[in-house]
Amino acid sequence: NYGGWATRGEHEPSQARLFMRAHGASLMVIMAFLIGLAVRIQWYAVPSMNALGTQNWDMTGGSDPWYMKRVVDYILANNAHLIVDADRFYPIGGINPRPPLFSWSMAVGAMVLKPFVASPDEAVWWSMLALPAVYGALTILPVASIARDHFGKAAGVIAAWLIAFMPAHVTHSTWGLADHDSFVMLFIVLGFMFYLRAVKYAGSERLVRNTSIRPLDLLRAMGAVAEQRKYAMSNAVLAGVAFATASLGWKGFVVGPAILFLAYAAQVAINM
Repeated sequence: NYGGWATRGEHEPSQARLFMRAHGASLMVIMAFLIGLAVRIQWYAVPSMNALGTQNWDMTGGSDPWYMKRVVDYILANNAHLIVDADRFYPIGGINPRPPLFSWSMAVGAMVLKPFVASPDEAVWWSMLALPAVYGALTILPVASIARDHFGKAAGVIAAWLIAFMPAHVTHSTWGLADHDSFVMLFIVLGFMFYLRAVKYAGSERLVRNTSIRPLDLLRAMGAVAEQRKYAMSNAVLAGVAFATASLGWKGFVVGPAILFLAYAAQVAINM
């Protein structure tokens, strides 16, 4: 308003305002992703490529990332997973304690980068340094989606920016921290997102007349859900895939389903 008159009435919004109403929340989430990725990279990229003392490649996070490097090098050299490691419990040898999927994701990343860098070894380093930060930043998206699905667009934006700057998450998903933390967190959060969508779209209506523990009744009930609640069933399947992926990256993945079980038990107790 200027001088008591309006240049455009409320009934006549501008195209910019219409665009921001439709896409503003999504743009803010994308900005949170990009800035979260930058935060996870910028303070670590230069030291990781020019380590103090050695002037060579380096990683953060202690010994675990270096063991991942050993596994990735073995995968690329032998086209197979490192199962029996002669250097564990030396000189006896032992089983590689790490599930395979996280190390294989970095090996595949190195294969993809190989044509674009100077040497195969350099491709391995770029993949191992970059992917933890990428996985960490990608976690912002399902977190925002969970908040948006259940509390609205504004909550989704706030959740995205909170997780983008959350110190505990940032410090475990930085450039050069080639351990499974960010990978596992991404897929556990995806599991939460799909599970909550399955619950939301399953509804509370009774789909079959009678229920019991007899196998035939269980199959009939599952068939009714699959037929009448297709979106809920597909999200339940995707939740299972996400938790299975996390299980192939970390043996302690059960913490994710355990959280869901405890929340479900609390909800049942409250309902009763």
